[in-house]
Amino acid sequence: MAMRFYATIGGNILSATQYNDYLTLLTVYEPTLALISKNGERKLSLEELVLDKRKLATKPDELLKEIIIPVPPENSNSSFIKFDRRRILIAGVVTGAVLLALKDNVIEDIRISFDMVREKRVPGRARKTEKFLRGKELSSEVLEEAAEKILPSEMQRLTDWWTNAEYRLEMSKVVLRRNILRSARRIRGEE
Repeated sequence: MAMRFYATIGGNILSATQYNDYLTLLTVYEPTLALISKNGERKLSLEELVLDKRKLATKPDELLKEIIIPVPPENSNSSFIKFDRRRILIAGVVTGAVLLALKDNVIEDIRISFDMVREKRVPGRARKTEKFLRGKELSSEVLEEAAEKILPSEMQRLTDWWTNAEYRLEMSKVVLRRNILRSARRIRGEE
């Protein structure tokens, strides 16, 4: 892929790296991506398309034609947070996104993504944490259990030259809580 395409949303998706704000954010919206080639068009979910770091399920002659983002559920809102040591660094220490649907303070649906969750080295969903939170009343106790017990059981963090795995895990817990609370405030019209 030519360098001139890296600044586009499609180019960012197709770069398939863990330091990718668009992948982290779009994952909670569950988009479909239309790929086109001389043989026609096919559609894949974002999770089907991005297999691992710099590894895509594209064929050599395919181009990304379209990103189709479904309308979010009623009574929902989202939040994206990127923790970094400086504003200009392109790769965040931790990035996370949440799409939350609330009804009478009960979590009807929730989608959570982070720059890295388990074995893949690209953004992915925290599905165990999502399952734990669905159907529960939003409270500080529920958030505490989700952040301190459930999320760490499915989160795999790495140590690199920016920071260590322990710090990334602690910041992931903070990102989870803040994203959920910010989404809830937005749903209630408080933000």
